[in-house]
Formats: sequence, structure tokens, C-alpha cells
Amino acid sequence: MGPAVQPRTTNFDLRLEKGFNIWEKVKFTLTGDAFNLLNHPNFTGVDTQIYTTGTACLPAGSACPNPTSFTPTLTFNSHFGVPTQSSNSIIAQRQIQIGMRLDF
Repeated sequence: MGPAVQPRTTNFDLRLEKGFNIWEKVKFTLTGDAFNLLNHPNFTGVDTQIYTTGTACLPAGSACPNPTSFTPTLTFNSHFGVPTQSSNSIIAQRQIQIGMRLDF
């Protein structure tokens, strides 16, 4: 198996803005912002350990009377490549804000 690959990061931000002229020198602007609009989880860590090492006593189930009867073993990690962390920043979750601005 190859190395663990991080899942891709997806972040879709959107801004809508509409300006209105009220009088000649007075302008009103309405804005709407959405951060992480699709609310996609972005993982920042995956389990990268593919095997664990250990020792086993041969023959199996014996009391291992001397330390020379230990044999090194490799055990596959079934959680290899599984996401372990997700983004915990302030914009990790979907956020929506509305703003108004009056210029005169």
C-alpha cells in the first residue's frame, strides 16, 4: 500500500452585494457573506501508521521459557488512512453574515 493521502480541502465562500443610490451623495449598500457555504468537513489529519510491530512467542500459546523464543511480528493497522482530525478554526463551520452600509 502507498502512503496515506489527505482528503482534499473544500471551501466554498460566497459574497453578494447590492448598492443603491438614495440621493446624489448618499449610497446604501447591502451585503451578504457565506463562509464554507456547503458545510463540508475539512480533515487535517489521517492515520499514517500502516503496520505496528511487536513480538510473539513461538510456538503460539506457550509460556515462552526463554527470551530467544520471541519472534518479531508485523500487524496491519485497519485504521490506516482514516481521518483523525478535522479543521477546528473559527470558519470550519458554515457561517452567514449580513451587512448594511450607508455612505454620505
